[in-house]
Amino acid sequence: MSTAHWMLVVGLTVRALLAQDDVPPPNDDDFIMIRTEGTDATCNTPLARRGHFSASSAYGPAKGPEHGRFNVHSQHAWSPLQSDFKQFLLVDLGEPKHLLAIVTGGRPKTSDYVLNYTMDYGESLDQMIAYADETNTPKVFPGNNNSHAVHRNDFPHPVVARFVRVNPRQWSGMIALRIELFGCDYATDIASFDGQSYIRIDLTFQPIISVVDRLHFRFKTIESEGLLIYSHGYQGDIFAVQLVRSSLILTIGLGGGKNTIVKLGSAVDDGVWHSVSIAREEYQLEAWLDGVPQVTEMEHGYFRMNLERELFIGGMLNLQQPFVKARQNFKGCMERLRFNNTNIIWQLRHFTPPGFERFGNLNFFCTDFRLDTLTFTGVDAHLKLSPLTAQHNINVSLCLRTYEVRGQILRRDFVEHGFAKVSIDRGQLKFWLQGTSLPEIHLEPFPGSMVNDGVWHCYSLAMQTNLIVQTLDEKISSTKRLLTFLPKTDYRFGASEARSEERGFRGCIRNIVTDGQMWDVASLASQTSSFVTVNDCRMRDRCTPDPCRHGGRCLQSWDEFVCDCTGTGYSGAVCKTSSLPLSCEEYHRYHPSSRSAVVHLDMDGSGDLAPFSVLCKFEPDGRTEVHVHHDSMGESVVDGFQLPASYIQTINYNATWSQLTALINQSHVCRQQGKYSCRNAKLLNTPNGPPFGLWSTRSNRLMDTWAGVSPGISACMCGLSESCYDRSRGCNCDANDDPLRAEFLVDEGWFSPKDYLPVRQFAFGDTGSLTDSKESKYTLGPLICEGSHLMDNSVTFWRQDATLRFPFTDWGQDGDLYFQFRTTVESAVFLHSRGEKDELKVTLISPTELQFYHVSGSNGPKTVSVQTTRQLNDNEWHSVLIERNRLESRLRVDGAFSSAVRTSDEVFRPLQLGGQLLVGAASDLSNGFVGCLRTLMVNGIMFDLKYLVQKGTYGIVAGCLGKCDSSPCFNGGICQERYDQYKCDCRFTAFRGPLCSDEIGAHFRAEDFVEYTLPSPISTVGERIRVAFVTSEPRGILLQVNGATGDYLTIEMSNAGTIRVAFDLGFERQEIYEESENYPNGQFHDVTVWRTNNGRTVNVQADDHEVVSRTYRIESKQDTQLNSVKTIYLGRNYSMSGREGFIGCLSRVSFDDFFILKQLFQQKPPQHVRANRRLREDWCDVQPATHPEEVIPPRPDMMMPYPLLPGEIGTQSANGNYDVFLGVLLAGVMVVVTAGGGLLFARFYALQTERTQRGQLRSSGNEPEEWEPLRADVEVELKNTPETAVSVEQGSTDL
Repeated sequence: MSTAHWMLVVGLTVRALLAQDDVPPPNDDDFIMIRTEGTDATCNTPLARRGHFSASSAYGPAKGPEHGRFNVHSQHAWSPLQSDFKQFLLVDLGEPKHLLAIVTGGRPKTSDYVLNYTMDYGESLDQMIAYADETNTPKVFPGNNNSHAVHRNDFPHPVVARFVRVNPRQWSGMIALRIELFGCDYATDIASFDGQSYIRIDLTFQPIISVVDRLHFRFKTIESEGLLIYSHGYQGDIFAVQLVRSSLILTIGLGGGKNTIVKLGSAVDDGVWHSVSIAREEYQLEAWLDGVPQVTEMEHGYFRMNLERELFIGGMLNLQQPFVKARQNFKGCMERLRFNNTNIIWQLRHFTPPGFERFGNLNFFCTDFRLDTLTFTGVDAHLKLSPLTAQHNINVSLCLRTYEVRGQILRRDFVEHGFAKVSIDRGQLKFWLQGTSLPEIHLEPFPGSMVNDGVWHCYSLAMQTNLIVQTLDEKISSTKRLLTFLPKTDYRFGASEARSEERGFRGCIRNIVTDGQMWDVASLASQTSSFVTVNDCRMRDRCTPDPCRHGGRCLQSWDEFVCDCTGTGYSGAVCKTSSLPLSCEEYHRYHPSSRSAVVHLDMDGSGDLAPFSVLCKFEPDGRTEVHVHHDSMGESVVDGFQLPASYIQTINYNATWSQLTALINQSHVCRQQGKYSCRNAKLLNTPNGPPFGLWSTRSNRLMDTWAGVSPGISACMCGLSESCYDRSRGCNCDANDDPLRAEFLVDEGWFSPKDYLPVRQFAFGDTGSLTDSKESKYTLGPLICEGSHLMDNSVTFWRQDATLRFPFTDWGQDGDLYFQFRTTVESAVFLHSRGEKDELKVTLISPTELQFYHVSGSNGPKTVSVQTTRQLNDNEWHSVLIERNRLESRLRVDGAFSSAVRTSDEVFRPLQLGGQLLVGAASDLSNGFVGCLRTLMVNGIMFDLKYLVQKGTYGIVAGCLGKCDSSPCFNGGICQERYDQYKCDCRFTAFRGPLCSDEIGAHFRAEDFVEYTLPSPISTVGERIRVAFVTSEPRGILLQVNGATGDYLTIEMSNAGTIRVAFDLGFERQEIYEESENYPNGQFHDVTVWRTNNGRTVNVQADDHEVVSRTYRIESKQDTQLNSVKTIYLGRNYSMSGREGFIGCLSRVSFDDFFILKQLFQQKPPQHVRANRRLREDWCDVQPATHPEEVIPPRPDMMMPYPLLPGEIGTQSANGNYDVFLGVLLAGVMVVVTAGGGLLFARFYALQTERTQRGQLRSSGNEPEEWEPLRADVEVELKNTPETAVSVEQGSTDL
C-alpha cells in the first residue's frame, strides 16, 4: 500500500471514530457500568432482568412482553398488537428499588424501535405517577436512533419504585422495545404518625446556626392538612413544612420579619410517596418535589439561620404558633428524613440522642393505606349505581376533587318526567330540579364556595317531600318547597346518557354513599365506563410550579392551564409579553409629537424586573431625558442639629434599587442636582474638616464632597474656581460664622458620575439649636438620565454572508426572543440556531410577511407566520417578538400584528439548540440579512451586539449606518438604501449615471435651438433655473422662459462677455449682470437664477462667485408672477436669426422640475421638446464624479494563504505564501494521522488487556455471577450484528 493510500485509510478511520455517536459495548461489564458522571458506582446494577414483564398487548408470542428484556435466547423485542399511544411495557421488580437510569433498545436488524417515551413509576400499580420534568409535566426521554444500538438515560433525580411503566410516544416502523433498569436495593428508616404522635428535638443542646441548610425526606398521606416540620428561633427565624389544603407549603425566614413562602405542589394527599429536597445557601433557595425544582431568591434580611428553641417533626402539642397554617398534625408516613446531615429517624430508632423525644404512638413502620377513588377522565365518563333497597327519598353523599369549571356530578331521574341533578357551573355547585308536577328549581346553595380548586370537598344531598338539604364542607343549605317526586332506582354519576346534554364531571370521587349504602370502590370496576379508572386519582397539578409570569393567575382544567393576565401589564399565554415601552426613546417613536409624558417603563421586557413610572422629556435638540422623582423633591429645612452628620434624611425614590440600577446601567450619563443653602451653618468645614455634611451613594459609600465636584475632592464648585464667599474656604457655606448675616449662602451643582447615583442619604450638622441664627436648607432634584444603551445597541450588516454568533443553548420552558430591525430587502434570515434535532429560524419571507419556524425533536416542524398591512422593508424600525411556551408558539410584529400556533397538543420540551445563535443569516450563510438590527434580548437579557462588533467582525459595523448616510449621490440625486449597496435615483435631476454625476449636454451651433413646450402653462413666483455652459463666443441665449401674456426671463451672454439676466414680469424690463469674470473663455461655468421674497428678490450666482441679488419695489397693482409659462428656449428663440444663436455646449438645464435636455435625449423623447436638428449629446468635457472603489474583504473563515511573519513581509510572492500554507496544512494532516494512529493502538491495547483480564476471571471462577446472563445477551448481539453497527447511546441531554 502506498503512503498516500495508507494516509487516506488512517484518516478515514480517525474521522469515523470521531464521528461515532455511540460506543459499542465489547462485553457486559462495560454495558453495566455506563453511567453519568457522579453516579455512585455501587448503585448501578441491572435490575429488570430479574423482574416480571407485562404489557398492554402483544403482537404474537414472538413479540410478547417477556421479550422486553435483553435476553440471550431471543433477537426479538416486545411489540404491541397496535402501535398507538395506549401501549405500554410494565416491569415489576418485586420490591421497591432505588433507580438511577433506564436503557432501551429496539428489535435488531429491523427498522423497528422507539424514538422517545414517557415513564410512570410507583410502589403499587394503583399509585403510579409520571416521571416529571422541571415544569411538572411528564418528561419525554429520548429513545433510540436505530434498532441495533442501546440508549441510556440517567435520571436527573433518582426514584424509588417497584413498578416501572414505559409508554412509547414516537417510534420508527412499529413499536419495538427492550428495557433495562439500573440501580440498587432500597433500604430506609420509616416513621408513621397518627396525628397525635410527633418528634421533638431540643435545640438548646445543639442549636442550628447555619449559612447552608439541607433537608431531604419522603412522605405519603391521604390527609389534606398536616404539620410535617416546624422550628421557630428567638430572633424570628422560621422553618416550616406543612400541608395546607392538599398543598405542600414551605415557609422559611432568616429573621427580621422577612419570610419566603414557596408552594411546592398540590394534590399531594394521594397516598403516594413524594420526595422532598430543600437546599439553602444564604439567600438562594432551591426546593424539589418529586424532582420538580423551584428556585427562589429569599427576602433579604440576615443570611444566617438561627434556630435555638425546638425542632418538631410530625406536629406539636399546640398548633397556635407563628406561621402555622395547618389545622392538624401530620397523619401519614415519613422516611429518610435528613436535616443538615442528621438522619433523624435512624437515630431515634436505633438510639435516643440527647434532646430527642417522641410523643404518642410513633411507629417505625408504615401501614399500607390506600385512597379508594374513582377517576372520571373524560366528559363522557359515567357510573350507574343501583342501591340494594329502593327508597322514595334521595340520600347521597360523596367527596370530589376537580379543576373543571363545569360538569355534571350526579343525576337521578324520576319515574315520571323530570330529574334532580348536581353540577358544577363556573366553579360552584348548582342544584337542578325539574318535573311534570314540579316547578323548575335552580339553586346555588353555596355562593362563593369554589370547588374546582383541586382540593377534596365533601358534599351531601338529602331530598324528601317539601325539603331539600345540602351540605358542603361543614356548610349547610336547606330549602323548603312544595314538592313531591318518585325517583327511579339508579343513581348516575358523571355524564348523562344523552350526549347532547350537559358534559360530564372530570375529576376524582370517593366515599360514595347512596341511601345509606357505602360503596366499595374496588367492587365497582365492572360497572365503570372506559373513562373511569378505579383506585387511581390521576389529577395533575398544572399550576405548580406556577407557569404564569409577572403575577399572572394560573387557572387550570383537566387538560391544560390558562394564565389570567388581568392587571399585570403583560399579555400572552403565560403573561410574559410586555405591553410597555422599553425606554423613553421607544415611547417617543410611537408618540413623536409628545414633549413630555409620565411613562410606565419595562426595561427588560419579559424579564423579572418590574415596570416603574418615570417622566420622559423630549428636548428640541433631540435629547431624551428620563426623570425619576423621590419623596424629598421640595426644599427641606435643617435646624437644631449641631453635631456633624446628626441630621439624617433617607431618600425614597419612585422605583426600587434594582430598577434604578437597571436604568443607570442602560443610560449613557446620569446626573442629579443638589443645592445647599446656609446661614452660619458649615457644609464641608473646609479646609481642615471634619465635614458637617455628607451624602451616601447608591452603594452606601459616604462622600465628603458636594454637587459639581468629582469624588475624592472635598470642596464645592466655588472652591474649584476659587470664587467662594470666603476664598480661603472650599465652599460658600464654609465661611466663618457671621451672626449679623441675614442672607443665605448657596452651594449647588450636579452630582455625578452615574456610578455613584442616585443619592441615597443626606446627613448634615452645624445648625445649632432652634433658637439661634444657624439654619440650613437643601434641595435634591430628580435623578436625570440620558441616552439608552438598549436602543443604541445596534449594528449594521453590510454583507449578506456576515454573521454574529452568540452562545445559545436553552431558552427555557417559556422562552422568548425580541429584536428590532430596519432594512430595505424583501427577504432575509434574521436568526438561525440548530441543535442535533431542534431548530429555530426567524425569516422575513416577503415585504409584508415574517415567519417563526422551529422544530422540537420529533414533534415535527412548527411555523408561525404574520402578515402585516405595512411594508416591513420601508427602512423604518420594526420590532419582532417570538415566544414559545407550554401553550403556544407566538410571533408578534410591531406589537400589533400577531399569530400563534398551539403547542399544548404535543409532547412539549424546551428547544435544545446546540449552543450557538447565528444572527444575520442561515447556518449555511444563505439568504443573509442586510440592514440594521438592535435590542436583541433573550428572556429579558440583552445581547451586547456593539461590543462584539467593535472587537472586529467581518461585514458588520457598530451603529445603524447605511450606505446612503455618506450622501453618495450627487446633484440632488435621491439615495435608495440597500445597506450592502445603494442606488441613486436621478429622476429629479438634470443628470444621469450611477451617481447622478453624468452630464447631459449638447453642442450648439449658431443656428441651433431647442424648444420645450410645457404640457400645460404654469405661473411661478419662486422658480429656480440652472444652466451650465462652455463657450468662446460672447453671444446667444443660454435659456429663455416665455409666458403666454408676454412675461419672460432670459439668461444670455452679453457682448462684453458677462452673464446678463433680463426679465419682464409685467411691471417693466429689468437686467442684472454677473461680471465676476470674462465667461467666454472656453471653461465650464455653472449659472443658477432663483427668486425669493415672494418673487421680489432675484438672485444670480455663477460658479462659486458671490451671489448677485436685486430686490425690486413692486406697486400694489403689480404682481411678481411669471405668468403662464408656455415655452422654454435654449441657444436662440424663434425671433433670432441663425447667426445670433449660442455657440458652445449647454448642460445641467433645468427650470424647476423640468429637465429639457434630459427629456430631449431620452430614447423616445416626448413630442413637446424638439430641436431644429438632431443634436448630439455631449458631456461638455466634464468627467463624471466618482467614489473610491470599495475594498470588500474576504470572510475570515475562508481558506486564505498562511500569513507571513512580520520580518518576511514583502520577501515572498503570493505563490510563496500559498506554498507556506500547503506546508502547514500537510503538517497538520500528519499530526492528525499520527494522533489517530496512537488512539487506534491505545484502544486496541486496552481491549486486549480487558479481554485477558476477563479470561483470567472466568478461568479462575471469580467473575461476578450476576454479570453472566446479561453478558451472554450482549455477546450474542455482538455475534449477530455487524461490528460497525453495534453501539451504546448515551443520552446527550444528561451528559
